Amino acid sequence: MPDALRTTLNGMLAGGIHDRLGGGICRYAVDEAWRFPHFEKMLSDQACMLDLLARAVAAAGADDAYTRRWRVAAEGIAGYVMRDLGHPGGGFASSQDADSAGSEGAYSTWTAAELAAALPDAGERAAVLDLCGIGREAALPDGRNVLLEVRTPTDEERRWLNASFARLQDWRTLHKVPPTIDPMVTSGSTALMASALVTAGCVFGRSDWVQRAEQAMRFVLTDLRSDRLHHHWNAAGGARGTAFCDDIAYAAAACLDLYEATFRPEWRSAAHELAEEAAREFIDLASGRVLYASAATEAPPFAEAPIDSDGTLPSPAAVLAEVGSALGLNWADAVLAGFAPTSAFEVVAEARAVEAKRWAVGLTCRVASRSEDLVRGLRAAALPGLRLVADDLPDGIAVVCGGGTCDAPARSVEEVVDAWRRRANLRP
Repeated sequence: MPDALRTTLNGMLAGGIHDRLGGGICRYAVDEAWRFPHFEKMLSDQACMLDLLARAVAAAGADDAYTRRWRVAAEGIAGYVMRDLGHPGGGFASSQDADSAGSEGAYSTWTAAELAAALPDAGERAAVLDLCGIGREAALPDGRNVLLEVRTPTDEERRWLNASFARLQDWRTLHKVPPTIDPMVTSGSTALMASALVTAGCVFGRSDWVQRAEQAMRFVLTDLRSDRLHHHWNAAGGARGTAFCDDIAYAAAACLDLYEATFRPEWRSAAHELAEEAAREFIDLASGRVLYASAATEAPPFAEAPIDSDGTLPSPAAVLAEVGSALGLNWADAVLAGFAPTSAFEVVAEARAVEAKRWAVGLTCRVASRSEDLVRGLRAAALPGLRLVADDLPDGIAVVCGGGTCDAPARSVEEVVDAWRRRANLRP
């Protein structure tokens, strides 16, 4: 586990962008110390953070204070999204506003009087004020406070702090006006969230999260799709707007993720259909260039900008190339060849493209679906670039293949991980 990743995750979770009460992550911080957020919550940010936390726990491979903290944060994000952003039909609302009761952050910040009313026990309140930096690091210029974590609590402190946070959440639910939720469902953000729920559900053993992801993608494939995928849906007008490349790339990836989590063939078929639709609409096969908007799309001004790089979301071109490689589609090689060479200074901005090129060999792990313990362990390992495929193999056997060759049969998750590391040239 790289120190930079551990430090960054812990810093984000200790800062003001992390809603410790209701779960979820705010869009960004407005100060260099990451204490004070812009309080808007975007569905896409929840998806990216949930996926990252789950993969960090899987990569750490240990049950310690860090991974327990990451798991709690992941559970908070998933709970917030399903509770507050979930649409009855299956999709997810795109965002929650920053403002409520006429003021930005009113729902998420606290005055001394509000804290006294919510936590009447003076001893408990003093302890919370100390750990959260109330009146000090957490104080805004107007006297309100965010809830920070100014030092790492002990396990015992964490237990009673969580109980105090539950009381604060109950109080604000009764006495504060929550921010408005934008009810528009977008196909891309919903698909990103579905993928994150699949990854986190497999890592944390939450089959209900995987089932919720299936519900979300069924909504995308029915309510947001006619002869082609649409960009967004709302209750008043139904599905509107032709999908952009990120919408369809993320939807194809989510369907492929669901296949690996369930081994239901219909999800692999859906991924294949969406990927081929994307190839027809967005890929210039002569150059390998992937376009953000198709001829049928009402293109925004930035439609011609390159989409090989990651922004706040993963590169749609790279995600599409990953799906195409995993499915063995011919155009995937053209897309990968169209990516510009990446220098050491560009690795962060080009991370998804670098990974897509790295796994272009189409690395798969074939396993008998009836080998329940082995399959469950492989799903929980969340190994990047390794695609699980159901095969008619003997019970308890998995075979890692890629680049036209296969390894010797593996009989444990550890043996599969070793094979994956060898092919990825990773140190143990």
